Amino acid sequence: MHNPQHNAWFDASARDAAHAFGVDVVAQEAEDLKTALRFYQDAFAGADAKRDVVWLPQDSTTVDETTVLPYVLQEA
Repeated sequence: MHNPQHNAWFDASARDAAHAFGVDVVAQEAEDLKTALRFYQDAFAGADAKRDVVWLPQDSTTVDETTVLPYVLQEA
């Protein structure tokens, strides 16, 4: 999850690095916290604990310490 206006470089870099290890990156773009939280909720609802991971980038638009971070930690 990232804001493309702030972290467009992140998507390409993450995909390239992951590919080197045989891992797929499914990046979601969100331009506000509400959209990001909805994506996180959907991701956890359909996650497979044996194969899926969540990567929290340093992006204050999609990760904040009062809403998203506590939710992700609780679900994880």
